[in-house]
Amino acid sequence: MWRIKRPDLDNSKCTKCHLCWLFCPEGVVRRGSRGEVWIVYEFCKGCGVCAEVCAARAITMVREV
Repeated sequence: MWRIKRPDLDNSKCTKCHLCWLFCPEGVVRRGSRGEVWIVYEFCKGCGVCAEVCAARAITMVREV
């Protein structure tokens, strides 16, 4: 693994605004048919853009273990 941090999504805080999906430069944030959001960690580079644009603070960057 080459990233230092990864996004951690708290779905209980998510407002389903989808800004994380819109701004993710790698396209690893996915949306379901009911608006649910998840992250495909396999391709995530850990840039933190998703956490920065999340007004609800549902995404935080945590250290990779």
